[in-house]
Amino acid sequence: MKLPAYARRLESLRMAGHHPLWVRVLFGDDWAEAKLTAEMERVALTVVGPSFQPYGVRWRQLVGHPVLVVSPRDFAPGAMDLRCVTGSCVRLVDQSNHAQEWEGKFFTLAAEIAQRAVVDVSSQVFGELSLPIAAHAAQRVLGRRPAWWPEELERGHGERTDRWIRDCRARIAQHRAAA
Repeated sequence: MKLPAYARRLESLRMAGHHPLWVRVLFGDDWAEAKLTAEMERVALTVVGPSFQPYGVRWRQLVGHPVLVVSPRDFAPGAMDLRCVTGSCVRLVDQSNHAQEWEGKFFTLAAEIAQRAVVDVSSQVFGELSLPIAAHAAQRVLGRRPAWWPEELERGHGERTDRWIRDCRARIAQHRAAA
């Protein structure tokens, strides 16, 4: 299975116990944001040193959220290893207006990510939406439930959302206790 571009760094930090709450996944061929974020990570770890807590408050202020890239040309359903985003909230950004195709690659990728993470989608077509709302919109346009959003995925996504919200609250409590 193929990893999204820039996923190796995220995997290594997760293996070391650092888990981001948010991950941006760009669906397109403009890698500038991902390259900039990777360079910011490198500089932050070099200048501040190894004591710098990845994905902590200072990290987000200096570096931002991890950014991965999936090229539409390289994406094939079921062929992408998306374990690196497990438990995060993923903002899937459509760079090339693929979201116009309600049953195309963009929403297929969104559904694959939704098996592991909470998903918001962002597109020039409709702005920013949670994936369940986008699925509802697709159902209204198509006149039926989209194939990429079966009921069991919808239920699982709701459970992952509840778990992610609990994780957010726990991190806020930890941050406040440390302050």
